[in-house]
Amino acid sequence: MPRLELLAAFIGTRLAMFVIKALSHLNFTKIVLWSDSQIVLHWIQSDTKLPMFVENRVKVIRSGPSSDIKYCRIKPS
Repeated sequence: MPRLELLAAFIGTRLAMFVIKALSHLNFTKIVLWSDSQIVLHWIQSDTKLPMFVENRVKVIRSGPSSDIKYCRIKPS
């Protein structure tokens, strides 16, 4: 399950990059991505060696336009 959450963050980063490029005439001052996975946030902020699958996606997320990735707690229904 954490790898699926990582893919969601990866796709979110790529989507943000696409939107910024498509709307290049606008000036974005801040871009914030949100995740409900603490594991993914830890992987993104970690300096330790990660598995290759995780490392490749984290590299793209880190190079993305968002310098701020925050945690969004989901309440169980």
